[in-house]
Amino acid sequence: MRKLLYFRLGPDIPGDPSKLAPFLAKGGKLLIYYGYDDFIISSHRAIWFYEDLGEQTGRFDKLHGQARLFMVSGRLHCHDGPGPDTFDTLSALENWVEKGRAPDGIVASRATGRVVDRNDATERS
Repeated sequence: MRKLLYFRLGPDIPGDPSKLAPFLAKGGKLLIYYGYDDFIISSHRAIWFYEDLGEQTGRFDKLHGQARLFMVSGRLHCHDGPGPDTFDTLSALENWVEKGRAPDGIVASRATGRVVDRNDATERS
């Protein structure tokens, strides 16, 4: 079903995993985080995208060496919700690319006003 969707809507789907093939073929690293509570674009879409990336590479262990998906509880679309809204993806990516330490979580926080009221580490899906 998803293959048919990509085929029919190809140019109009910004999240077509085949568009990442050249990037991944060069050894690129990809971090994806997505909110479980997104009511605009279902969180299932992010999971399907990651599954399709795995299918594209032929092996999930190979994909896992280059791309990680982190699902975030309480996160809405781009912002808001009771979940974290700030993610230290740069440190996670820097440690992965420069030191070979792939992330199993991303440090995340939420602030109300200027007061941090929640700290989390997202977990890999």
